[in-house]
Amino acid sequence: MKPRSDARVIRHGFPWVYADELVTDRRTQGLLPGALAVLEDSDRRPLGLVTVNTGSKIIARVL
Repeated sequence: MKPRSDARVIRHGFPWVYADELVTDRRTQGLLPGALAVLEDSDRRPLGLVTVNTGSKIIARVL
């Protein structure tokens, strides 16, 4: 997640991650819709397992 994004909302159970809250690179853009990934905060601490859809404004859903 970007440094200005609030990872606390994810830790407290909010299930969606919006595209403007994530740092995306070419590896992230190459993920197929529905792929599983580990979401990390700006300090690279794991927040949870997510499904990814890079073509949506809601880029990830916490499982």
